[in-house]
Amino acid sequence: MARKKTPEYPEKLPLADESLEAYGTRLEREGYELMYIRKALRCHYELSLPEAVNATDQMATAKLRHIEWLLELFPSRSRKWMIKKISGNCDVSVKEAEQILEKFERGAVQFLSVD
Repeated sequence: MARKKTPEYPEKLPLADESLEAYGTRLEREGYELMYIRKALRCHYELSLPEAVNATDQMATAKLRHIEWLLELFPSRSRKWMIKKISGNCDVSVKEAEQILEKFERGAVQFLSVD
């Protein structure tokens, strides 16, 4: 699946007086994935990495988009590698990452790209 070109996160500015939470939620609604949102939050709100991880903790749709992207980017990686990558990137346990991957493999998760 070809992805549309997305603006670089430094160019995707928060609106005037937009709070950190509102900006992150807006990016998630607009179809951005987890790492893009974290990078944008860090860039525009000068957050540390742990602060950005914490700020995106409840962004389930952005996490699923990130997993979709990982599966597209690394189709030949081992299942074990993918589970560890999902666990680390999405800040979930290995068990949770395995369960999420199983849902993708069964087709129980619809692909979420916004084109």
